[in-house]
Amino acid sequence: DPCMPVLNAVHLDGGPSGLRFVATDRFTLGEHTIRGAFPKFAVTIKADDCRLLLRLFPLTSKRPGLLDVTVTSDSIGLEPSSAALDLGIAPVKVALVPVEGEFPNWEKLFETKKTDYAAGDAIGVNPRYIAKFARVKFDGADRIALKMHVHSPTAAVYVSLGDDFRGLIMPVRL
Repeated sequence: DPCMPVLNAVHLDGGPSGLRFVATDRFTLGEHTIRGAFPKFAVTIKADDCRLLLRLFPLTSKRPGLLDVTVTSDSIGLEPSSAALDLGIAPVKVALVPVEGEFPNWEKLFETKKTDYAAGDAIGVNPRYIAKFARVKFDGADRIALKMHVHSPTAAVYVSLGDDFRGLIMPVRL
Protein backbone atom coordinates (compact mmCIF):
# COMPACT_ATOMS: atom_id res chain seq x y z
CA ASP A 1 0.00 0.00 0.00
CA PRO A 2 1.85 3.16 -1.16
CA CYS A 3 -0.19 5.27 1.29
CA MET A 4 1.21 3.28 4.22
CA PRO A 5 4.97 2.83 3.72
CA VAL A 6 5.32 1.00 7.06
CA LEU A 7 3.53 -1.96 5.44
CA ASN A 8 6.53 -2.39 3.12
CA ALA A 9 8.98 -2.03 5.97
CA VAL A 10 10.55 -3.76 8.94
CA HIS A 11 10.70 -2.18 12.35
CA LEU A 12 13.97 -2.65 14.27
CA ASP A 13 13.82 -2.25 18.02
CA GLY A 14 17.08 -2.56 19.96
CA GLY A 15 17.72 -2.71 23.66
CA PRO A 16 19.63 -4.49 26.42
CA SER A 17 17.71 -7.75 25.92
CA GLY A 18 18.04 -7.99 22.14
CA LEU A 19 17.27 -6.74 18.67
CA ARG A 20 13.70 -7.28 17.47
CA PHE A 21 12.64 -7.34 13.82
CA VAL A 22 8.90 -6.66 13.43
CA ALA A 23 6.80 -6.61 10.25
CA THR A 24 3.09 -6.52 9.49
CA ASP A 25 0.74 -6.55 6.53
CA ARG A 26 -2.34 -5.57 8.62
CA PHE A 27 -3.56 -9.18 8.79
CA THR A 28 -0.48 -10.82 10.29
CA LEU A 29 2.36 -9.57 12.43
CA GLY A 30 5.68 -11.27 13.14
CA GLU A 31 8.42 -10.47 15.62
CA HIS A 32 11.84 -12.18 15.63
CA THR A 33 14.32 -11.48 18.42
CA ILE A 34 18.09 -11.75 18.24
CA ARG A 35 19.26 -12.11 21.85
CA GLY A 36 22.14 -9.99 23.08
CA ALA A 37 22.83 -6.44 24.21
CA PHE A 38 22.16 -3.64 21.73
CA PRO A 39 21.90 0.12 22.16
CA LYS A 40 18.40 1.42 22.80
CA PHE A 41 16.85 2.50 19.50
CA ALA A 42 13.76 2.05 17.35
CA VAL A 43 13.63 2.64 13.61
CA THR A 44 11.57 1.45 10.67
CA ILE A 45 13.47 0.64 7.46
CA LYS A 46 12.47 -0.49 3.97
CA ALA A 47 11.97 -4.25 3.63
CA ASP A 48 14.61 -4.32 0.86
CA ASP A 49 17.12 -2.63 3.20
CA CYS A 50 16.38 -5.28 5.80
CA ARG A 51 17.01 -8.06 3.27
CA LEU A 52 20.36 -6.43 2.44
CA LEU A 53 21.19 -6.11 6.13
CA LEU A 54 20.50 -9.79 6.75
CA ARG A 55 22.61 -10.83 3.74
CA LEU A 56 25.55 -8.72 4.87
CA PHE A 57 25.36 -9.61 8.55
CA PRO A 58 24.40 -13.18 9.41
CA LEU A 59 22.49 -12.35 12.56
CA THR A 60 21.68 -15.47 14.50
CA SER A 61 20.46 -16.11 17.99
CA LYS A 62 23.17 -18.78 18.34
CA ARG A 63 25.94 -16.21 17.83
CA PRO A 64 24.90 -12.86 19.31
CA GLY A 65 27.30 -9.94 19.39
CA LEU A 66 28.27 -9.96 15.71
CA LEU A 67 26.87 -6.53 14.99
CA ASP A 68 27.80 -3.07 16.27
CA VAL A 69 25.00 -0.52 15.99
CA THR A 70 25.45 3.26 15.91
CA VAL A 71 22.35 5.41 16.28
CA THR A 72 22.16 9.04 15.13
CA SER A 73 19.19 11.35 14.76
CA ASP A 74 18.73 10.58 11.05
CA SER A 75 20.22 7.13 10.44
CA ILE A 76 21.23 3.79 11.88
CA GLY A 77 24.80 2.65 11.22
CA LEU A 78 25.62 -1.05 11.26
CA GLU A 79 28.96 -2.79 10.99
CA PRO A 80 30.45 -6.13 12.00
CA SER A 81 31.84 -6.34 15.53
CA SER A 82 35.43 -7.43 16.13
CA ALA A 83 34.08 -10.95 16.88
CA ALA A 84 32.40 -10.98 13.45
CA LEU A 85 35.58 -9.85 11.73
CA ASP A 86 37.40 -12.73 13.44
CA LEU A 87 34.86 -15.09 11.83
CA GLY A 88 35.64 -13.69 8.38
CA ILE A 89 32.59 -11.48 7.94
CA ALA A 90 33.38 -8.64 5.54
CA PRO A 91 34.12 -5.24 7.14
CA VAL A 92 31.14 -3.50 5.56
CA LYS A 93 29.43 -0.44 7.02
CA VAL A 94 25.78 0.21 6.23
CA ALA A 95 23.76 3.36 6.91
CA LEU A 96 20.00 2.87 6.85
CA VAL A 97 17.57 5.72 6.36
CA PRO A 98 14.31 5.44 8.32
CA VAL A 99 10.96 5.11 6.54
CA GLU A 100 8.51 7.93 7.09
CA GLY A 101 5.39 7.16 9.07
CA GLU A 102 4.74 5.65 12.43
CA PHE A 103 4.95 1.90 12.92
CA PRO A 104 1.92 0.47 14.78
CA ASN A 105 2.24 -0.14 18.52
CA TRP A 106 2.64 -3.89 18.09
CA GLU A 107 3.63 -4.60 21.71
CA LYS A 108 0.15 -3.63 22.84
CA LEU A 109 -1.34 -6.22 20.48
CA PHE A 110 0.41 -9.04 22.35
CA GLU A 111 -1.32 -8.02 25.58
CA THR A 112 -4.44 -10.05 24.80
CA LYS A 113 -6.90 -10.33 27.63
CA LYS A 114 -8.28 -13.81 28.10
CA THR A 115 -12.03 -14.07 27.73
CA ASP A 116 -14.63 -16.73 28.46
CA TYR A 117 -13.77 -18.43 25.19
CA ALA A 118 -15.06 -21.99 25.29
CA ALA A 119 -13.20 -24.76 23.53
CA GLY A 120 -15.30 -25.82 20.59
CA ASP A 121 -16.34 -22.30 19.61
CA ALA A 122 -15.42 -21.81 15.96
CA ILE A 123 -12.80 -19.31 14.87
CA GLY A 124 -11.89 -18.50 11.28
CA VAL A 125 -8.31 -17.93 10.08
CA ASN A 126 -7.17 -17.49 6.50
CA PRO A 127 -4.91 -20.50 5.74
CA ARG A 128 -2.58 -18.26 3.70
CA TYR A 129 -1.76 -16.37 6.88
CA ILE A 130 -0.78 -19.59 8.66
CA ALA A 131 1.38 -20.54 5.66
CA LYS A 132 3.34 -17.27 6.07
CA PHE A 133 4.57 -18.46 9.45
CA ALA A 134 5.54 -21.84 7.99
CA ARG A 135 8.18 -20.02 5.91
CA VAL A 136 10.00 -18.65 8.97
CA LYS A 137 13.57 -19.97 9.00
CA PHE A 138 15.64 -20.78 12.06
CA ASP A 139 19.31 -21.32 12.75
CA GLY A 140 19.80 -24.97 11.86
CA ALA A 141 16.53 -26.07 13.42
CA ASP A 142 14.40 -28.08 11.02
CA ARG A 143 11.65 -29.12 13.42
CA ILE A 144 10.05 -26.34 15.41
CA ALA A 145 6.39 -26.66 16.27
CA LEU A 146 4.03 -23.86 15.30
CA LYS A 147 1.99 -23.17 18.42
CA MET A 148 -1.28 -21.25 18.18
CA HIS A 149 -3.19 -19.85 21.13
CA VAL A 150 -6.78 -18.71 20.79
CA HIS A 151 -8.17 -16.42 23.47
CA SER A 152 -11.39 -15.31 21.80
CA PRO A 153 -13.15 -15.88 18.47
CA THR A 154 -12.68 -12.17 17.68
CA ALA A 155 -9.17 -11.57 19.06
CA ALA A 156 -5.92 -12.13 17.18
CA VAL A 157 -4.55 -15.66 17.29
CA TYR A 158 -1.17 -15.75 19.05
CA VAL A 159 1.49 -17.77 17.19
CA SER A 160 4.89 -18.84 18.48
CA LEU A 161 7.80 -20.70 16.91
CA GLY A 162 10.54 -21.57 19.37
CA ASP A 163 11.70 -18.99 21.90
CA ASP A 164 12.61 -16.15 19.57
CA PHE A 165 9.65 -15.76 17.21
CA ARG A 166 6.09 -14.76 17.96
CA GLY A 167 3.29 -13.47 15.81
CA LEU A 168 -0.38 -12.66 15.47
CA ILE A 169 -2.98 -13.67 12.92
CA MET A 170 -6.16 -11.66 12.65
CA PRO A 171 -9.29 -13.83 12.57
CA VAL A 172 -11.86 -13.72 9.78
CA ARG A 173 -15.60 -13.60 10.38
CA LEU A 174 -17.40 -16.87 9.80
